Amino acid sequence: MESLDKDIARQWRNRAEVLLKPSLLLVAMVDGQEVSASVEGETTGHPLEWKNLEAGSVFKRKITYRQGNTTYVGNLEIKVDWKGQKHKKIELVKEDFQVIAILPGNVHLKLLKVEAGSFMRGSNDGAKDETPHRAHITRDFWLGETEVTQEQYQAIMGENPSSTHLHAEKKYAKLHLIFKELRKYPVENVTWLNAMKFCRMLTEHEQKTGRLPQGYEYTLPTEAQWEYAARGGNKSRGCKYSGSNNLDTVGWCYDNSGNKPHPVKCKEPNELGFYDMSGNVCEWCRDSCEYDSGVITNTYEIYDPFSDLGSQRVVRGGSWRDVPWGCRVTRRNSEDPVMWFDYQGFRVALVFTAKETRTYKVKEGDSLARIAYMFKVRIEELVSANNMGNNATLRVGSVLKLPENALETPRALPSQNIKKKQQPASESSIGRETIPPPSKSDFPENEHQKSEVVVYPQKVTSAKTNALLLTPNYVFPRLLADLAQYYSKQPVLLLAPTESGTFDLFYLPSGKTAQKVNVDDFMSIVEYINPKCIYVLGGDDFIPRKFIDIVRSKYSVTILQSDDWERNAANLAKMLKIAKLETSFKQYKQNLESVNGNK
Repeated sequence: MESLDKDIARQWRNRAEVLLKPSLLLVAMVDGQEVSASVEGETTGHPLEWKNLEAGSVFKRKITYRQGNTTYVGNLEIKVDWKGQKHKKIELVKEDFQVIAILPGNVHLKLLKVEAGSFMRGSNDGAKDETPHRAHITRDFWLGETEVTQEQYQAIMGENPSSTHLHAEKKYAKLHLIFKELRKYPVENVTWLNAMKFCRMLTEHEQKTGRLPQGYEYTLPTEAQWEYAARGGNKSRGCKYSGSNNLDTVGWCYDNSGNKPHPVKCKEPNELGFYDMSGNVCEWCRDSCEYDSGVITNTYEIYDPFSDLGSQRVVRGGSWRDVPWGCRVTRRNSEDPVMWFDYQGFRVALVFTAKETRTYKVKEGDSLARIAYMFKVRIEELVSANNMGNNATLRVGSVLKLPENALETPRALPSQNIKKKQQPASESSIGRETIPPPSKSDFPENEHQKSEVVVYPQKVTSAKTNALLLTPNYVFPRLLADLAQYYSKQPVLLLAPTESGTFDLFYLPSGKTAQKVNVDDFMSIVEYINPKCIYVLGGDDFIPRKFIDIVRSKYSVTILQSDDWERNAANLAKMLKIAKLETSFKQYKQNLESVNGNK
């Protein structure tokens, strides 16, 4: 009987040792779906399993999965600091979707590719500076898989300002011991200026080694790039936090952090494979801004938004000290670029900055005017880029060089059933061609369901243009035009004359623009729009006399000579019979003046 008891005890002891021995069960994911991945020379299957791991060691493996001719990869690196079985997921990415920067000391910095696309910024349930509006990211970019770690920062900068490092160094100075785990903690106590310096030094390092392709550089992500990546890019599942609606699975915040930062990659990644974009440390973005009961930026553009307005810098993501509300992917904040905090870090982006020569193959029915309109350039710029003469003709199949300022993606042409007015002949056959006027198809009705401008969340109904607003100044009149279209529930075309005698056009609320349009082309657009009245704000000093003479013979023209924009707003409010226009303009004008330091 005693022998039997000993056998049972031995079996239970062996069983306990097996259960306490660290083992890992790994589930590989591709686009949110579980797949049967492999590790070369070891194991294949779903899930992947490793038993009897060495406690205290760092377990590293490269995970691969093949689907047809496409290879997906993921790098697993985890410290064995548990007992028994641990379950973990890893998101695999296409092999060409990652970039590895090799820093001094053979320290690696991994970046993942974010494909271009569009998304709806902001939230209907957020703060007042989170008003939803659509944004387009027109070019692929790469973003750090994790926040920059202390190890990576020290490899480039030669120092480690992080509070966790300094506290450990002070505590263990006599023993000359610094926790090795600190290498994987995110760097913090970093100013925006030093974050940008890190990016510049990283760019120079990678250029010297020959690993960085020409035209690319490391920098901080724009606020729009950051939010697009945090949401999961074109694989987004629409989560409140980066990768999940449950913050505890993807990020460290006030509720679970123990009031301190944690090593990167301890939580689950988001749809694109990025870690800790909600919580742990908040992250600097490249955009400038001001703060007045919310982040104020001048990102009116819906294509590659970037704000260069203000003395502060945008901060996103929330940190270990924030409640879950502050860790949402739409939450915005800002700090002074020379300030540093123990909850503030950054991650790097790899972007293409050089101007590349792009081409367009001429198709049947194309003309210089059509191509110029599609890529939003002037006809003269097309002619100059291709060294064409005045009598040049286009041949189907020939290749045209596009100017540097051409759109990345050609925009849709206006509806073909619009009858265009025949332009008078001129000496130049190229000069005869005009940019087609905007049409209803150019501004689809669904684009008007929400204003693209952040400060006006209410719906705007598509309707015929109520007025043309002309001015040589952009900031205040654009605001005034925006308010006019908002309150009148009708789109407004803002025409900005330039000193060279051409016009820049802003069509609100869609954000469509055209630059340096000549008087003849401009007149064809005015005739197509057929406005009820034309308002010239701020006087007519820059308005070509030829234009004034023509439009006055056909349209009702009201010139508001005053340079006092509040008086212009009051006069326009009276003419349009919109009382709220004046008070709203004053309010937003004061906000803009405070941002620019003009109070």
